[in-house]
Amino acid sequence: MNKTARSRYILQVLEKNGEIEIDEIVGKCSISAITARRDLEELARQGLLIRTHGGAMRDDSVHQLFSFGRRIDHKREQKTAISRFAAGLVDDNETLLLDCGTTVFYLCPFLAKKKNLTVISNSLSVAAEMARYGQIKVILIGGEILPERRATYGPTALAQIQTYHADKAFIGTNGLSLASGLTSYDENEAQIVLAMAQAAEAVYLLCDSAKIEKNSLFRFAPITLPDAIVTDAELEADVIRLYKQNQINLLIA
Repeated sequence: MNKTARSRYILQVLEKNGEIEIDEIVGKCSISAITARRDLEELARQGLLIRTHGGAMRDDSVHQLFSFGRRIDHKREQKTAISRFAAGLVDDNETLLLDCGTTVFYLCPFLAKKKNLTVISNSLSVAAEMARYGQIKVILIGGEILPERRATYGPTALAQIQTYHADKAFIGTNGLSLASGLTSYDENEAQIVLAMAQAAEAVYLLCDSAKIEKNSLFRFAPITLPDAIVTDAELEADVIRLYKQNQINLLIA
């Protein structure tokens, strides 16, 4: 099992059980205890868990990152401002791809006044919300449903996304930085984001300021993937200047 797969396994066990022992990692991943300790120490440095004697425990301060239900109220004001701004980038008669991120979900009510939109999403929550507005056509991507994410993933979902062509895609990420680009805690979500970006004429990343210049578990795209990054007004002035110096299109809500 490679390092990325081991890290994903460790985080999944922590999400479910709250703790994990080194012996369990050794047995499941077929690695040495030394390698298991190194994996835990690296995840601890990233702030994804808390090291304990003989293993690790879940850090509840980041536990909300793994469930749609826990994430939805986090940074509510910032997400609302970002989504209100992003809705201004949408014109009538467009086809949109929306991923399953919670910031993207906040975009839904601001699209209600648009005319003749088609919204394509792998998010059960986005599909249910957009279906409330009769003038908007909603297409739900098929695939394996992960209940905690309220979204569909897997080969079926990716193949279906590839059959569409959208005017714009609105995506999220767990972290981004100039050095590492877009990073994610979940490989499934990363694959969906990449597929949507490739199927759209323009790509907008909706991201609250707390995620900027922060890195998650693994890299999945360069910072140039989105045509623009929409964030909130709490982003530090030094970071704004740095991004503009690197010709990153940063839009402040």
